[in-house]
Amino acid sequence: MNAQAPAERATWTRRAHARLRAAWLASALASASFAQGAGPSDDALKMGSPPSLPPGVAREEMWPAPTAEDWSRPCLVQWQRTLDDALRVARETEKPILACVNMDGEIASEHFAGIRYRQAETAALLEPYVCVMGSVYRHAPRDHDPEGQRVLCPRFGSVTCGEHIALESVLYERFLDGKRIAPRHILIELDGTKTYDVYYSWDTQTVFTAYRKGAENRPPPKPRPRGDLPITERVASPDLVDRTELESTYRRGNREVRRALLEATLTHREVDQVDLLRLAIFGLDVDLARLARRALAQCDSEAAIDLIAEVLKVPLEASERADLLAAAARLADRYPRARTLVALHQGLGGSSRWIDVTGWESRASAGGTYGPAESLEDRAASAEASPADGPALL
Repeated sequence: MNAQAPAERATWTRRAHARLRAAWLASALASASFAQGAGPSDDALKMGSPPSLPPGVAREEMWPAPTAEDWSRPCLVQWQRTLDDALRVARETEKPILACVNMDGEIASEHFAGIRYRQAETAALLEPYVCVMGSVYRHAPRDHDPEGQRVLCPRFGSVTCGEHIALESVLYERFLDGKRIAPRHILIELDGTKTYDVYYSWDTQTVFTAYRKGAENRPPPKPRPRGDLPITERVASPDLVDRTELESTYRRGNREVRRALLEATLTHREVDQVDLLRLAIFGLDVDLARLARRALAQCDSEAAIDLIAEVLKVPLEASERADLLAAAARLADRYPRARTLVALHQGLGGSSRWIDVTGWESRASAGGTYGPAESLEDRAASAEASPADGPALL
């Protein structure tokens, strides 16, 4: 397999994202065209949506575009990082899940993302829910910086772009009924059923009516213990607030605090704290990085696959590499994309009947034509000093 240069990989990634956005846009436009005849969803009509835009009202009046000042405000809605996290938090708190879908450039989606989700009133209305966001567009160039810290999406705030992109695909498979429509708000109960699915509403008030009605006549949610728990016990929590606090504590803490958090991930196996492990793996403390890799090899979540792939790119002790490959093979039973990672590294670690690596090494050690890369500059200088020496130039 030929290795791609970084520039080629970047170009391929941009083109792949462009194709995905184009496909999504085509699907959305087709749905929008269909909506001109079909009108709002049944649940949107139940929540009070008019059948069409009121006479004399322009779309720009109904959904004003956010200003630069609006975009500068933080997104106040707290989105869980994955649907699995949301389901766990929903079961623990007995809150329903509110799944939101958003699309760049669509006028109502822009209004919700740039204005409504950044208002305290909206955040208060969504407090009775466990919220997740799905959107296929990338707004930050990467999800983590070189030190392993999360790079949050500037549009949605509490998640990375990779997380809301992945979540859109999960929502599409399970709840969108084969239709990519935005903006869209779906209330999902603990048993996985949908209470409402509001889209194509011709006003904003319909969505806020849905927020209120969906929270009516429900028992108070179960409180989640936070302040009463030692920080090391909060590694068992999938909730966004706890995950964020753990990672912040790790960054601020001394070596003893960091070690205690990493050791806690080995004893509390209910939840994988992959982003916490990433901070240690890409940190400067060799011992803590080794401890984090040990915890990573025990992870069961799909998020661990990407981190394992990154760790396997660097030199490792044979035992560590074997443990991580075994973890990837175990994850491949549940997440098929891990199979590619396993196959790649098994191929890199094997021998080839076409390439005589042993022969190269023996010739290099005997002073033959092939030599270590470190000598290339000296040999190039020697060749340049003897321009008539053909073998040297070769």
